Amino acid sequence: GSFANLTAVDVAETHLIVCSYIDNCPGHLCRNGATCKNLVDEYSCQCAVGFLGQYCHTVQTCGINVPQNGAVSPSSVSSINYAQSINYTCNTGYHLEGVATASCQAGSD
Repeated sequence: GSFANLTAVDVAETHLIVCSYIDNCPGHLCRNGATCKNLVDEYSCQCAVGFLGQYCHTVQTCGINVPQNGAVSPSSVSSINYAQSINYTCNTGYHLEGVATASCQAGSD
């Protein structure tokens, strides 16, 4: 039909006029199971548990404290990644107080 005789109000009332977001997520750089969250003219990455960074590209790590008069296993590491475990032992003549195995959990360091 013709809209020649309709005013601006008539056009707005007879046709749904909507400005909607442009989907910025196609081609996103989110990694490691992250979810892309569409924002106005940009996006953000919601990281899966155990990952950090703008694009969730960094695996969370936890530092290791070697107990005095004891050791950790594996002994060659200074940190462990999310969900990995470390075992604690004591030297001869000492006993362990606390847990013998600890794992790197989300939000810990």
